[in-house]
Amino acid sequence: MKKITLLFAFLIASMGFSQTELLTNGDFENGKDSWGGSDFTVENGEAVFSSTNAAGNPWDTQLTQANMTFVNGTEYVLKFKARAAVDRKMTVAIQNVNEWDDQFRMEYDLTTTMTEYTATFNATRDFANVQIGFLMAATGSTEAIYYDDVSITTNADTADPTCTDGIQNGDETGVDCGGSCNACPADPEPASASTAPPARNSWDVISLYGDSYGTAAGFNGVSWDNGADATEGSFAGENMLKITNGSGDFIGFDIANSDGFVDATDMTHIHADFWIAGSYVAGQVLKVKLSNHDDAAEINAIIKEVVPGANDEESWVSIDVDMGADAREKIKQVLLIYTNSNVAPSVIYADNIYMYRAATASVNNNELLGFSMYPNPAVNRLNISAKETIQNADIFNVLGKKVMSLDINKNSESIDVSNLTSGIYLVKYNVNGTTGTAKFVKQ
Repeated sequence: MKKITLLFAFLIASMGFSQTELLTNGDFENGKDSWGGSDFTVENGEAVFSSTNAAGNPWDTQLTQANMTFVNGTEYVLKFKARAAVDRKMTVAIQNVNEWDDQFRMEYDLTTTMTEYTATFNATRDFANVQIGFLMAATGSTEAIYYDDVSITTNADTADPTCTDGIQNGDETGVDCGGSCNACPADPEPASASTAPPARNSWDVISLYGDSYGTAAGFNGVSWDNGADATEGSFAGENMLKITNGSGDFIGFDIANSDGFVDATDMTHIHADFWIAGSYVAGQVLKVKLSNHDDAAEINAIIKEVVPGANDEESWVSIDVDMGADAREKIKQVLLIYTNSNVAPSVIYADNIYMYRAATASVNNNELLGFSMYPNPAVNRLNISAKETIQNADIFNVLGKKVMSLDINKNSESIDVSNLTSGIYLVKYNVNGTTGTAKFVKQ
């Protein structure tokens, strides 16, 4: 019969080159020693254990060897020889005395031939009073079993392969480290903050994450983020997101404002700053995905990326690109996607995630187009005019949310603003393909 080896935990805490024998009186040449059990005898140097319980209840036929201690994270090896009067099953249990729910259990198919067995296991916590039982199986014959040469040793000279196999498995938190393996080195982190974004009018920015543009729309974590985790912390004196992936290469967020989405129709660009932990790996890619929805599901997505180079190793890199003509009137979700980091699990830091409207309006445009607006402040009506036809005009509040949209197609218009709340607003208008903006105050 083959020797059976079972592994009952994944990792060991340390490695050495010695074995310590904990149980030495399992040869039974000198009698029972400290072993016990109502049906236990010693015959010709072999322990004999027979069950008198017709049901074969294993708890009625237990041997104990107390006063052994196990240390959390240490690997142990149980060796013994066993046979049975007839072919039958036998269970070996190792546990703290009277702690029935916390044990290592191994089941063997015995034959009538004395055979050596080995079981390797790791203590998952400190055990102060270890007992071992050779138990009659709950099913099968109640005929006697015989065993000899029982030993328990530490196995500190055999490192568990999960700590040396070059992959993240077991309870590791990194490749061959963490959990019950040696501690992983601390994650690299930014030594400096990302570059501060330029000053912009509040109506020209929709901030998703970051402190630079006041209150951000914010994120809520979602369940489809493929095991990644994001926490906010202070690094290099600035709040930023630390993102650690689990089994995948992205993390997803829901927009967390009261609407559950942002209207980015008038935004032209997307910006995000990233810092990748670990050394440079060819093929690293960072992406931002904006998921645009209707009332039921995603209808289109805007995906923009940056490919870091070797000179970008552990330094800030940015996505700052035109979003193109894709629809974006209801951005409900944001994904940050990252691949080929050289730290396992992948760790990146993110800051200053926002959409913005590129500057196209100026006082010079207003003067060039002959645009005028009165009264300012306005109470009920705002009058606008230009030298040529005004095709359309939109009004935005100070948070950049569009509150009014008008098709004009004439040189002047009187706009009813009586329903607007008091505050500062921006008028964005188009004249012959040229865009202009102007501010007014609603009283």
